[in-house]
Amino acid sequence: MSPLISSDSADGHLIRQMLTELAGHIKTSLQPEPALLNGRAGQLLFCYELAKFDPSLADDAWLNQQLELLIEQIPAVLPETNLCRGLTGIGWLLDYISGEQLPELDLNQQLDEFLLSQISVKRWHGDYESVNGLAGWIPYLVRRLKRGYCQAHVEQLLRHLPQLANQFSAELWAWPTLPQSPFRIDRTDMTTAEYNLGLAHGNPAVLAAMLPLLQFARFRQPATQILQPGLNWLLSQRFQPPRAHCHFSALSGQEKGSRLGWCYGDLPIALLLARAATLLDNADYRQLASQISHSATFRDETQGKVHDAGLCHGSSGVMLLFMLINHHLNDNKLYVAAGRWLEFTLQLYRAEGLNGLNRYTGAESEANSCLLDGYAGIGLCLLAALGATTNWTDVLLLA
Repeated sequence: MSPLISSDSADGHLIRQMLTELAGHIKTSLQPEPALLNGRAGQLLFCYELAKFDPSLADDAWLNQQLELLIEQIPAVLPETNLCRGLTGIGWLLDYISGEQLPELDLNQQLDEFLLSQISVKRWHGDYESVNGLAGWIPYLVRRLKRGYCQAHVEQLLRHLPQLANQFSAELWAWPTLPQSPFRIDRTDMTTAEYNLGLAHGNPAVLAAMLPLLQFARFRQPATQILQPGLNWLLSQRFQPPRAHCHFSALSGQEKGSRLGWCYGDLPIALLLARAATLLDNADYRQLASQISHSATFRDETQGKVHDAGLCHGSSGVMLLFMLINHHLNDNKLYVAAGRWLEFTLQLYRAEGLNGLNRYTGAESEANSCLLDGYAGIGLCLLAALGATTNWTDVLLLA
């Protein structure tokens, strides 16, 4: 992916300084929990990517030691299987690193056996979304499929997802939030179905999870049979016309627009459509992706509800999303927008140093060094701005 900025420029040197500080802070504040999205595995992902980009900024011996300790702590997350704090998140990291460094090494065979025992049930009673649910299994399973494993796991997953959907017709499917889900927003009327439109916790997660399965002949048809009616329903939720440059709300039926971010909003949906346009050879999806992402270029931090620099819903994550969409659409307006959000992130650092990159909690800002909300995620986005690989973005259903 094309860099936003040269490493040799003044801002490039500033980013390298930031990366050094971020790595130093993470090294001294490793999370006790071995989780991916909010724990140590996500922190080690940043350290690994930093080492690939510039070995002089990394401590290989320390990183290898920490990865060995992470493997030893895998039993501590049992029986959790989810992406956020469970086995599929940690397993993804191990497969990602070993696949690049030691392809002949397979650390996850026992994990595969456990996951198959969990998913081989008549009906899935857990969640469908990406953080705690089945959609979040897909990044791990796709990497395992490429090694020739986990076909049975994917078959079971593709059987469960249609069961979890409300199938209004053969052409319109939607996945309601489980009443017991911690991510249900409306708790005043638990009897009414709630349909979430965010990539983190809603319908776009299922659809994004289906896209990488289209590359496997064995799964292309069943994945398409889930993807197509899901896309039809999602697009039926689009504001007509857009409201204040916003095309989707956070929930079906809401009148107010959503924030800009990975977790919610227009940008991940635009990226979903841009990817689907290529994989399904659908020019209409490409045009919609362009319209939605163009609208987002007009939104600033106030309109986009961007309060910090984090990957999940902060300025560095918005920058990354514009970069990824531009990779598919090759549109200079998106490139310029990505640069603007990079500058916003750098300005936060110029003003307060690392404290400027702290997570906003709604009442105050606090230091956070994790992947979704903290320094590790910001560091990964800054590496992308310098032209480093973004192969890791598949874990967030972005690639």
